[in-house]
Amino acid sequence: MTLRSVSELVDLLHGAARSGRGLSAIPAAVSAHLLGLDAVTLSLLPAGGSPELVWADPADRLGRELDDLQYVAGEGPTWEAGRTGCTVIVCDLAAAAAIRRWPVFAAAAANTGAHAVIAVPLCQGVTVVGVLTGYRTRPAPLSGDQRRDCVRFARAAMDLLRQTPGQTMAVSADGVHLYRAEVHQGAGMLDVQHRVFVQEALLRLRMYPWRHNHPLDGAARDVVAGRLRPGRGVGDMGSDTCSGLGAVAVAERRNHFVVRIEHELELPADLDLLETALHKGAMTGKRVVADLSKIEYLSAETLGCLLSPARRGQALPWLAGPVSTPALGRLRVTGTLRAFRVFPSLCEATREAR
Repeated sequence: MTLRSVSELVDLLHGAARSGRGLSAIPAAVSAHLLGLDAVTLSLLPAGGSPELVWADPADRLGRELDDLQYVAGEGPTWEAGRTGCTVIVCDLAAAAAIRRWPVFAAAAANTGAHAVIAVPLCQGVTVVGVLTGYRTRPAPLSGDQRRDCVRFARAAMDLLRQTPGQTMAVSADGVHLYRAEVHQGAGMLDVQHRVFVQEALLRLRMYPWRHNHPLDGAARDVVAGRLRPGRGVGDMGSDTCSGLGAVAVAERRNHFVVRIEHELELPADLDLLETALHKGAMTGKRVVADLSKIEYLSAETLGCLLSPARRGQALPWLAGPVSTPALGRLRVTGTLRAFRVFPSLCEATREAR
């Protein structure tokens, strides 16, 4: 397919909308080239869920890898544009400002060669239903023409999605090609095997690549094939010595995100897991509640993890008890008790969060 300008590309989008064709009719590689980018992706936003990649160049490693990094980290330009409804533009992902903005994603993106990024929300009224994200390997500002062309493309893509039956993800993912279908299948298996909510199972599966430097799709295929078994990898969420849900358990609800510490945390992997769970909870925009009812002592390392959101400019979690006397003593001695809101029980904390 020979296209010579962004105008012709936009006309192709409108033509696909009129004829009822889907996103697959639009060549992602050609689109990226005409937009002056090195990679371009489009993600749709299911209600209450994470951005789902539905359009990219199959041969493009850069766009897929960066989208997976955002999915695993729970942060990045696509997530921010989807949450705020505002276009996000960053000239250099390796800059200190970008790392402060997305500490996990920006640090990982430095290894991909990507620098500049633009993420344009696709809006249906006041609702953001998708995000068009473009990447460039040169650390320099996008020109005004490039920004306008990306916005034109996003609006035309929104028109295509609106005109194509089953393509809008305001409600569900039906009718679109999900690049991470195996991830959802693997999460479904963990959901059944561990008897946890599917949101928690999906979060566990997303955490695994971050902790073990393993590709997300590879981990999902291993779970589906039975090569990565619950209790010995994804399912334990931490130490091999713990049983049941592991060192940390999470549960996402409509208005709050619960992080439950199952036992005293001693291993570095468990502490990393707690900090990651708190960060991911904060990135949902919901109130994070840390359930301390199962621990007797609050180690300095665990307290450091509970304070870690403040270092990222995020709100500290609420603490739910009953909090043991030694744990309360640790909070008082360190002068951090006044920094947290403490509730007698998880029930009272989650009732307040509604």
